[in-house]
Amino acid sequence: MPKADQGTGLVTTGLYRLVRHPIYLGLALLAMGEALAFGSWPALMIVLSGIVPTFVWRARAEEKLLSRTFGERYAFYRQRTKMIIPYLL
Repeated sequence: MPKADQGTGLVTTGLYRLVRHPIYLGLALLAMGEALAFGSWPALMIVLSGIVPTFVWRARAEEKLLSRTFGERYAFYRQRTKMIIPYLL
């Protein structure tokens, strides 16, 4: 279960200035890279149809929590950064 801590604050620097959920981007790229490195098209399809959508679902759940915790600050941050893929999603 995701948790948000107002004591830590809303981090918007480093990778977080480009995307709101860099860990999901990294894990998706890792999984796709492994599938491609082994030349496994079935594994790549599993990543694209199962793992990536799961990360998006999880990120959306975190978005709700962060919106409740940080309010307008998070709304402003959401307007200027992408969710998972810089410049796209």
